[in-house]
Amino acid sequence: RMNSPLPAIPEAAPKKRGRPETRLQIQIKKWVRECVVRPHIFFAFDRSENKGGKQHLWESIRGLVKGTPDTVLIVEEPNREPRHFWVELKAPGRTPDPKKDEQQLKLIAEMQSFRACAAWTNSVSGYAAFMSAWGVELRPMAVVRALDMDLRLGVPEVTKKKTRRASKPRSRKPTAGQIARAHRVGVWRGPG
Repeated sequence: RMNSPLPAIPEAAPKKRGRPETRLQIQIKKWVRECVVRPHIFFAFDRSENKGGKQHLWESIRGLVKGTPDTVLIVEEPNREPRHFWVELKAPGRTPDPKKDEQQLKLIAEMQSFRACAAWTNSVSGYAAFMSAWGVELRPMAVVRALDMDLRLGVPEVTKKKTRRASKPRSRKPTAGQIARAHRVGVWRGPG
């Protein structure tokens, strides 16, 4: 064993808690609060888990509709009625499954047929793009802030891909056993 102190072992990065879609919803709420200029109200909806097999039945009796988009942003417009923007969220990197998410896609298409602003996205930058395209007044650098939030979430489209370095490969570090043998033989005396 060597007498020199060992370097501190870095702690593992904290595990991201919660579902990816929930984390995305939280980041979008923060982005809306920071980047939408006009007075607004932001709502998020989350259908509960079907516990006991009857939970969704009771929710439908109360008026919850299967496939309702996860968020709605209501923005006050000068000299006009407030505008509503409905967005379904998918986990970062995921797209709607035509079979599993059929009800959601149908409801978005039906809302669009009524000229409502409705869409789905899987990133904060996608949400920002829709808001910009729909004419929501945003603060300067709102798109940059959305990309930053995507990086924090680890959105696959935004994170940088690791590229190979053009330099020569690194030499292998000696193992503890190799260092001990070198000390015994007298080949290596250590630093200083």
